[in-house]
Parts: sequence; structure tokens; C-alpha cells
Amino acid sequence: MSIIGVLSVLFTAMFMSVRALDGTYAVGGKYLSTLSDSFKPSFGRKELNIYTPSTLVFTSMVSSAFLCHFCAPDFYHNLRANTLSRFKTLTVLGFSATTLINTLMMSMGFLTFGGGSSGMVLNNYSSKDIGATFCRLLMCINLIGSYPFVFGAMKSSFISMSPLKGKEMSEKANTALTRLLLGVITVLALALDNVGFVISFNGALMGSAIIYIFPSLLFLKSHKNRIANGVTDGATKLEFYFNQLLIIVGGIFATIGGAISIVEAFFPQLLK
Repeated sequence: MSIIGVLSVLFTAMFMSVRALDGTYAVGGKYLSTLSDSFKPSFGRKELNIYTPSTLVFTSMVSSAFLCHFCAPDFYHNLRANTLSRFKTLTVLGFSATTLINTLMMSMGFLTFGGGSSGMVLNNYSSKDIGATFCRLLMCINLIGSYPFVFGAMKSSFISMSPLKGKEMSEKANTALTRLLLGVITVLALALDNVGFVISFNGALMGSAIIYIFPSLLFLKSHKNRIANGVTDGATKLEFYFNQLLIIVGGIFATIGGAISIVEAFFPQLLK
């Protein structure tokens, strides 16, 4: 399933590149007339300006592209000859490939639809476009295949933060918890149809937490006693205070990014 998922993403990236270059969604293009007004390309209606609230939403979305830390232990343990040096190489290659693929797909989607790009850009493509239909099918397979990994990590984290931590669960309790979590997620999925909001809001909260807050908390926890006992130098103390600052910065980014994502998705008139 992982291999199918990777291949589906690569194929979709190639498809989007072809459509961005062949002009089938440009003025007079083959598929332009088949699109609803909300999905048609839109260019030049707003002045290009990075100092807008939308930039914060974009930053939040970008953060979500790298949220795979919860699977890092599994990646390490399943790596053949899992030395730290090999894991570092895997990490560099993985994040580099993710950056290139996300940049390519984002660029091709914007070059095709501009400001008309929806949260899930595949929705912009015509239902009569066979290539787009095939890509939607591939992405569906990708989501179904990756869902158990993400759900399993979420369930484990939920248990570790609850009173159930360290206790042996019966099969009945385990099944009940699985159904409860799955039910809540399904209800939210049915209620929220804007994928862009889900990605940006998740990126704003979890991206800020994983990039700024959690690492700093770990550092402060591990060095608190050493600093109290004076077993540090000036540089370590400076790093200690710097990490405290990072926690504050992360909290500000999460608050502002999350708030802007909510406003843009549900109260866009406030940003005009």
C-alpha cells in the first residue's frame, strides 16, 4: 500500500504538470467550459502581496507536509541495518523528496487555476478529464492505505495521554475505543467539506507544536536540573532561555495561524 501511495502521488504530480502546460484549462481550452464558476481559473484579480492573512494560511498548509514525526520510531525500527547514520540519510532523502513533490504539485496547481484553486486541487479538474478521474481514484487508494497508520498513531497517543496509560485493555474496551475515535473522526469528515481548512488548521496547530513547542519543552525538561545544579556553561544557559522564547513564538504562531484559518474558511468577509 505504501508503494502504491508513493506511485499515486508521483503520477498525480506528472498529470498536474501536463495539464498546466497543455492549455486544456486555459481560455479556449478543452475542459474550461465543463467547470463550474467556483472551480474555473482565476488570475490577476488580486495584487500579488505576501503581507496578507492568506500567507499565514499558506504557511500553515506547508507545515502539514512534514508532519510525520509520530511514525519516526517505526521508520527507524523497520529500517534495514538501522544505524543512526542511515536513519539520518533516510530523513534527509525523505524530507527532500517531500519538499520537491509538494512544491511541484503546488506550483502546477496554481499555474493551472490560480486563485480559483480549491483546498483539494483535484476537485478543480473536470469530471470529463479521464486523467483527473484516475488521479482521484489513486489518491483514494492512497488515503485508504495510509489511514490505518495515522489512526493507529493517533489511538496510541490518545491512550498514552489518558488514564488508560500503562493498563492492559480488554478486547472489548479496545474495540469500543476504536469505534468511538473512528466515529468522531467520521462525523467531522462528513461535516467539514473544506479540505484546505483542515490542512491549514492542522498545520497551524501541530506544525507550530512540533517545530517550536515540543522540542523546546523536551530540552527544558532535560536540562532543568542540570542548570539548577550549575552543571552547565554560559552557552547552555543561553540555549535554555532561547528555547523558552521558542515556546512563546510557537504559541503565537499556532494562535494566529489557527485563527486566520478559521476566519478565512468560515468568515471570509472579515478579511476583505
